[in-house]
Amino acid sequence: MGLPNSTITLGQSKTFFSMDQLNSSNDNVLMERPLLEALDAYGDRRMGLKLTTHGDNWMLGLGGFMNALDENQVTSYSGIVRSGTDKKTALSTKSSKTSQSGIYTISGRATYVPVHSEGSDLYFGANLNYTGFGQQNAAALYSTRPETSVASTKLLETYVSNPSSQFQYTLETAAVAGPFSIEGAYVGANVSRRNGLPTATFNGYYVQASYILTGQSRNFKPKIGEFHYLKDIGPGGAWEVALRYDRLNMNDAKAGIYGGRGNNITAGVNWYANEHVRLMLDYSHAHIGDIPTSVPTGASFVNSPLYNTDLNILQFRGQFLF
Repeated sequence: MGLPNSTITLGQSKTFFSMDQLNSSNDNVLMERPLLEALDAYGDRRMGLKLTTHGDNWMLGLGGFMNALDENQVTSYSGIVRSGTDKKTALSTKSSKTSQSGIYTISGRATYVPVHSEGSDLYFGANLNYTGFGQQNAAALYSTRPETSVASTKLLETYVSNPSSQFQYTLETAAVAGPFSIEGAYVGANVSRRNGLPTATFNGYYVQASYILTGQSRNFKPKIGEFHYLKDIGPGGAWEVALRYDRLNMNDAKAGIYGGRGNNITAGVNWYANEHVRLMLDYSHAHIGDIPTSVPTGASFVNSPLYNTDLNILQFRGQFLF
């Protein structure tokens, strides 16, 4: 018996974390995804089984996932408190290794679009993820660059020792009104721990707006709850401007974890030459702060205070879709 309007995926595919994560980078308005993607450490593309079903204005999805094919099975971990910029140096211990094998995730998504017509959309979505860790998983790692894939240093970084499970939820919304669109998401993550250690809690959010100067509307797909590449690009192409503010908190004093807090504001200009070529220019101002300069009492992890900084980033991308 068939399942109408349904898809079964077996193999490596994306878990359900956020609309921005599910969108292809070809379809996103800005070059980099927001800082909150750091909390998707055990999501993105993983091996598993996924079922999705949809109607004209809604979608439901459920999947079970294990480690990705290309995932490192061992991650470096400084078990007490790191000092300086050398990840292998801690105040009272040297770096050890933690196995990343045996981690599994159950992932779900629900979307609803009460308004959908030409140039007009209203969207609501929610994603839930549960991740289980085994006894061999000595630590969970969350980290991100300051919204540039060119940089190698991950200024916001947190290790959570002795994780037993992780629960994440994402609430998101978007609206399109002619050439104007706005979207946003909030993510919360709770990491339960073994040996009576306190649960670690992190969160992040972003708000983003765009305006298409040449009058087109962003292409929203209500059956999957995602944006796709711009349509109806006329002679001379289409011009778009965008602005985003996002914030990520990786500090939890009650759990003794101080990975830092970051916020970022990004402005972008896009030129769509046609349905295959897009040129993008983004400017970002990033702030990393609230990493203690001395070790608080009871701390189990402190990021390097040298990462308390401000950055200005200018990026250009030429994109070809085929």
